[in-house]
This record gives sequence, structure tokens and C-alpha cells, in this order.
Amino acid sequence: MSVSVILIEPKDSINIGSVARVMDNLSFTDLTLVAPRQYDREQAQRSACWATPVLDRARFCHQFDEAVQGSELVVGFSSRHSGAIQHARSLESWCEYVKTLQPQPHNISFVFGPEESGLSNDLLLRCHDIVYIETSDANPSMNLSHAVAVALYRARSLLNLPVVEVIEDEQYAEFEQYKSLELLIEKCLEHTGFFNKHTPSDIPKLVFNVCKRAKLSRREMAVMQGIFGSIKRSSC
Repeated sequence: MSVSVILIEPKDSINIGSVARVMDNLSFTDLTLVAPRQYDREQAQRSACWATPVLDRARFCHQFDEAVQGSELVVGFSSRHSGAIQHARSLESWCEYVKTLQPQPHNISFVFGPEESGLSNDLLLRCHDIVYIETSDANPSMNLSHAVAVALYRARSLLNLPVVEVIEDEQYAEFEQYKSLELLIEKCLEHTGFFNKHTPSDIPKLVFNVCKRAKLSRREMAVMQGIFGSIKRSSC
């Protein structure tokens, strides 16, 4: 099991360097920056201290979907865990829950949003899981690098899980397969005439989110794509 860190539109290069530093402190090396704003490598290097190799290896992406390709479990972190965010877990609860998953996911991505606003609801709802770090109600928002440090420190316990032999068909579907399934569901519903002027436009996303929360295996994903593909073809 490996854990990578994805920062969405980080604004402060000092924060990026600090994130690299805590990653190196805790022996994590996989950092991805999505559309960083005014990234200054020299500033980042100053706060990274001896963690410049993490900065050297960092990936740069333009979009969320590109950054999470290959991930089997995408985890969005947010200090908001009410209202539209209905399925959030505390970090402690999530770590205990992940230990129960069989098979164990191989590639996990921890996703953090911009410093001033955090992840948008749209991006949070595209994640498999939404996690919050329990903090004081009077001051719930943590500094970006502090939040990453707490999340990775707790995640270290996950890496000590016993190795489970997994056959190919039992491995989890990768994130990009969910994107393909979402588009297939939407086209399938269009072709079958399910949509009319009274049909809520978010129905395809609702069906997609049900599949996403189920954490489909690769075989289950193939079956779901086959089912919706067959419905689409029969309605043409």
C-alpha cells in the first residue's frame, strides 16, 4: 500500500515546501501539484530544508482527473463535514475503516485543496472518501502543511498492514475507470429516453456516486460497464 499527496491549486510556495518537508520527515515521496499558483521553486526549497528530492520528483498536472490517474482510493480532506458533505468520516474512523477493506487498496491519494478555501464540494464529491481531521470548533481550519502532517502520521499505521495476496480480478478499479463509467451512465440514460423536462439533471452523478462509494473491484467495474453498455446499444 502506498500513499501519495495531491495539492489542488496551492497558492503559497512556502506551504508547498513545508508539505515536502513533512512528507520527507515521515518517509513519503509522492507529491503532485495541480495548477499551482505563482509557484516559486526557490521559496519552496527554503522551507523544504533537506526535502528537496521530494520537490525534484513532484508531478505537475493541470486537472484533478489527471492527478488521480492510477489511484484506487481517492481521499479528499476537508474541514467541512456537514450539509452537502454527507459521507465524511473523521481521520481516525477512516483509518480503522480502511483496515477492514479486503482486498487492501494498493494506491491511495490524499487530496488537499487551496489554502484559503479548501476543496470545492464538486471535487469532494468526486473522491471515494471524504475525511476531516478532528479539531476545535472554535478554530477548525488547519494550515495546509499541518493537515498533511497529521494525515500522513496517522496513515503510517496503514502501511504496517499484513500483506494480502490479491488475484488480479480482486484489485480495485482505478479512478479513470469511474470517469468512463459516469459518461457511459449519462449516455445510456439519454439513449433510453429516461430524461425528460422533469428529470433532475444530477441523476447520472447520483448513480455514479453510488458506484463510487461501493469501491468496485476491476471485475465489478467491467460488469457495470458491460451492463450499461448493453443497455445503451439495445436502445440505439
